[in-house]
Amino acid sequence: MKISSYLFACCALCVHLDSRAAQFSLFLYEAPATLAKRATPAATGYWQAYDDIAAAMIQAGVLRGGSALSRDSGAPVRTVLSQPGDPSPRLSGYFVIEVPDLAAARQWAARMPASAFAVDVLPHLANPTMAAKN
Repeated sequence: MKISSYLFACCALCVHLDSRAAQFSLFLYEAPATLAKRATPAATGYWQAYDDIAAAMIQAGVLRGGSALSRDSGAPVRTVLSQPGDPSPRLSGYFVIEVPDLAAARQWAARMPASAFAVDVLPHLANPTMAAKN
């Protein structure tokens, strides 16, 4: 698995439950062939692998959210370079975690299921004007 870390931040309000922790999004990418198999009866192992990592995150107290993403809803999808049949990895889901630092976020990224082709680890950026409105 290839793990990419970017130092630029997501534009998301960062609400910390622990003032010593930071929030990160783990963006998961998978091959189109893998994504196509998610809806088949043989996909139970695929989903179980993600259930297992989510359970581990819950047990560790770091999971704050996440979801698998679908391209089958008919909703607009930003497609710049990908064409039908393009084997390039596609964004397939994400987790939001709260951990002490980037190193801890990378450790969770390294534990993603084997179906994840790549994981981007991006820190959340607190919006200073949002705190003033509370």
